[in-house]
Amino acid sequence: MKKWMGWTVGMGAAALMAAPLNPDIVKKEVKTVRRPAMVSVIGSSLMQLPPDGKTDVDAMIEFWTTRMDREVVMKPDMIVLPEICDMWAGLKTADEKHNWIEKRGDKILNAFREYAKKHKTYIIYPAYRQLGNKRYQNSAFVIDREGDVVGRYDKLRPTVRDIAFGAVPGKAPVAVDTDFGRIAMLICFDLNFWELLDSYIALKPDILLFSSYYHGDFMLKVWAYKCRAHLVASTIGSLPKEVVSPCGTTLRLEEDYEWTLSEMINTNCKVVHLDFNQAGIQAARAKYGRKIKVDTAGSVGAVTMYSEDPALPIENVLKEFNIELWDDYYKRSVDACNEAIKTAPEAAWK
Repeated sequence: MKKWMGWTVGMGAAALMAAPLNPDIVKKEVKTVRRPAMVSVIGSSLMQLPPDGKTDVDAMIEFWTTRMDREVVMKPDMIVLPEICDMWAGLKTADEKHNWIEKRGDKILNAFREYAKKHKTYIIYPAYRQLGNKRYQNSAFVIDREGDVVGRYDKLRPTVRDIAFGAVPGKAPVAVDTDFGRIAMLICFDLNFWELLDSYIALKPDILLFSSYYHGDFMLKVWAYKCRAHLVASTIGSLPKEVVSPCGTTLRLEEDYEWTLSEMINTNCKVVHLDFNQAGIQAARAKYGRKIKVDTAGSVGAVTMYSEDPALPIENVLKEFNIELWDDYYKRSVDACNEAIKTAPEAAWK
């Protein structure tokens, strides 16, 4: 017998143990071209135990790959699965869940790695990551088009129930650069914490990926707008699946019969406020025509400007026509208010 990452490997029953789900992260240089990218959301209720009561790993793999097959016809650039997607619904006790996680090990991860490589797509795979001694992190793994694990996010705010089961909070939010933009992940209960939102804003993601056991409602829009990022909600079961724009408006909502969806998301975009920018926006549209799209949905005084041409970065268009980013205008407004306070007459404060 020998030890491998704390696990005993040898003959007999020990030989049947799966390697723990704790893969090394492969660091790669990625050339990012912000452009329209197809993102598929795979939502489903957790799989019930098979009729014979056996928690079969192959059955779980088939369950999720069958659902991914439904959207892979759309040639997605990324597939997003819901929170802890590989846990059986029929497991009731903590020991049953611990035993399943041990049996599952990295087998499902490896199957998804092969799937990603075969279909040349990124996959977001949320699952309990094993730390040993029945301790875990509620994680989301980023698998790239070559089947390598290139990123991992550990849930920063697990619930009290999650912690009682053995979950350990993560250290920090994580951003991963893909070939179509920067992604950042958050999981379920994370959505409730304002201090986390500030940390995600600093990451400057193009797309927020929200895998969850609840929908989040208006908080999805708040996070998307504050981060100036698209948000994709992959929720469990019949909960709504949603894609939100960087201005906090719903681009796609699936809440009736379909538990999967695919939506094109253009990461070649920026949020600008209308103040002082309307002439520049119109001039850009006049010059570039259909290459420029302005999403005016919502009533927040800001719009999302898109370049439909990957060879025409939206940053270049904004610079050409002196169009100010909303974040820059926000800072300019704060600075102007602070200066006005300094020079205000005494009567202002009486």
